[in-house]
Amino acid sequence: MGLCLKQHQGQCGQQERMSTMYRERVGVVILEGGQPTDLVEQQMVSVRRGMTLDAIAKLRHIPEIDVIYLSTNYPELATAAAALGAVVVPEASPFHFGRCLQYVINQGQLDGVIYMGGASCPFLTADEFRQMARDLRLRKNVVYTNNPQSADIVAFTPAKAINEIDLPDNDNILPTRLRQGAGLERIFLPHSVGVHFDIDTPSDVLVMSLSPRVEPYTRQAIAALNWDNSRLRQALNHLASPESHIFLAGRVNPWTMQHIGMYYRSHLRVISEERGMRAMGRAERGEVHSLLAFLLEQLSPQGLIDYISSIADAAFIDTRIIFAHFRLSLSEGQRFASDLGWLDSIQQPFVEELTAAAFNAPIPIILGGHSLVAGSMWSLVDTLRFADGQVQLPVAYNSQTIELGHVWAGRSLREAFLSGGLEGEVIGVQSGGKWFGAPLPGSTVLRPGDILYTRG
Repeated sequence: MGLCLKQHQGQCGQQERMSTMYRERVGVVILEGGQPTDLVEQQMVSVRRGMTLDAIAKLRHIPEIDVIYLSTNYPELATAAAALGAVVVPEASPFHFGRCLQYVINQGQLDGVIYMGGASCPFLTADEFRQMARDLRLRKNVVYTNNPQSADIVAFTPAKAINEIDLPDNDNILPTRLRQGAGLERIFLPHSVGVHFDIDTPSDVLVMSLSPRVEPYTRQAIAALNWDNSRLRQALNHLASPESHIFLAGRVNPWTMQHIGMYYRSHLRVISEERGMRAMGRAERGEVHSLLAFLLEQLSPQGLIDYISSIADAAFIDTRIIFAHFRLSLSEGQRFASDLGWLDSIQQPFVEELTAAAFNAPIPIILGGHSLVAGSMWSLVDTLRFADGQVQLPVAYNSQTIELGHVWAGRSLREAFLSGGLEGEVIGVQSGGKWFGAPLPGSTVLRPGDILYTRG
């Protein structure tokens, strides 16, 4: 790995060496790897690959960021990332999160570092990354994070603080180690959908599939999955309705509840429990206790789902709390199969029974992990607000209202491209108050009142 980084440093040229004389060197380190063993894990990897490439494509145009490092054991991802300008560091085996991050930071001689996983914060804007890089130069001995107990993105300076801590084996507790071990001041990143949303489970991918913010590589990967998001669309409609009752259960944080309540008036019924169960080691030590799991024991899986269906119009359930409560030893593939309702792939009777009951319920019940009842809820609210005209896409996108008499009115996308002067990449169309994201067929007709979003 050392040879790779040293060769890069030797090729940076006089211009970069001169620039580092006048300002501190701030870099982004992305760690993305794994050992997928079954179909659903491989499909998740394909989405994460798209997200990683989209992140690099966004970061490379930010002048405040000097270098982007990617450590991965995926050869195809490494090749594509290098083509986009990332410095690729082969992942050491066996992989250890803390040692890998430490190695890249030290070999890259970074003064400030923004760390993220390949599936972290896909909706974080270029402006938010730019501000982080600026803050790392303006402030000293600080660590920025989106979550104190389950971090997805961590920015800190001095970068050499990584050498003063007990290196963690996962990114969840990195901010805490830097605060306690290196004495860095912890600062929370300002709330936004970009800061809170990340991909942990298939349910998060389905949530992402509804968002107008999805970028090209990721959008292509999601489209290739052909996963059904109809139940999630039903749940989203209920979330928007002031008459609906929404049930949330799991590691729900207060900011998520506040965010939903700030913009939409659906009635929330919430069971928030076991936040930080992984970061604090409670899950590993078998100390997780769940009220929802206790009710499940009393009522049976079908009984619990029947009861939830009687008090709510839609439900979002963090099942990892339940699995930990019952000390179930499940593979990632089994958990993901439950999220998607793939009963034949679960191969665990209790989880099969619970999953079948949820997917056969008279209301849309969405199963997932921590991110489902946290960042994914932020994304769903953001999607609704976009459809309502409350928020706009980043400036990288162009919008065009198709007014009566417009040259594209009544014409298909194909016709608009061929003879109507339409250029760039179509991101989606907002029509009749609904969002239709790419890929869109060339036969899609643009009508007066539609808003067409493109990039490039």
